[in-house]
Amino acid sequence: MKHLNKYVNKRFSILKSNLKKYKNKPKPEQLHQVRVELKKVKTIFKLLACNSKQFSFSSSYKPLKHIFKKAGHIREWDVLHQLFEHYKLQEFEENIIPSPKERKSEITKFHKKTKQYILTVKQIHKKTKGFFKKVNKQELNQKLFREFNDNKLHSVRKPIKKLMHLLHILSNKDFFEKIKVYDELQNRIGTWHDKVLLIELLKKNKSGIYTDVIKKLQQGSSLDLKSIKSQMELVKNSCFLIE
Repeated sequence: MKHLNKYVNKRFSILKSNLKKYKNKPKPEQLHQVRVELKKVKTIFKLLACNSKQFSFSSSYKPLKHIFKKAGHIREWDVLHQLFEHYKLQEFEENIIPSPKERKSEITKFHKKTKQYILTVKQIHKKTKGFFKKVNKQELNQKLFREFNDNKLHSVRKPIKKLMHLLHILSNKDFFEKIKVYDELQNRIGTWHDKVLLIELLKKNKSGIYTDVIKKLQQGSSLDLKSIKSQMELVKNSCFLIE
């Protein structure tokens, strides 16, 4: 599949590009893009594992998983720090996330290893290239839509993301207008989940000093859920198949 090869090459190219940018000058957005591309690569690797018994997902993705996890810690702290700033909770964040000095130390460690991470990405890309030719388009259709499930709210975000990532392989530009509803849904679930995460962290403090903030977050979370429910209905009414 030419579309698949083109898509995969682009993913690895963007991944390496953002690691290089991070190596030259570390910025949170570049690290976020690294994680986004690694999620897309993970989706493709799972697809390859389903289509070829010779392809080992665990051994192929393991080196990339290491990069993803290391970047994840830094990214999570950055997101939480932004949430604390947004809700004016800076004076309390030291009870929940590492200090600025500790966060900077982790960033420095990751930064020093970016050259090795770039080499790892190149090696994995070269190693897996031969498997992409074996993917069957009809089987891809079946696997994509069989996995989508809306029974559990946060867990549904992952299949939606996989769907969005993989549709790039098979679809033309006009087609993406039809799937905006899916992208909006997973973004709204992400916003809701950020609030839920912060509520859980604040509840761990037994002093009760976060009570008012928790109530505010819970109200926002309730509004998010209503919005998600409406978006779910739109998703249910926008079923499609890849042509």
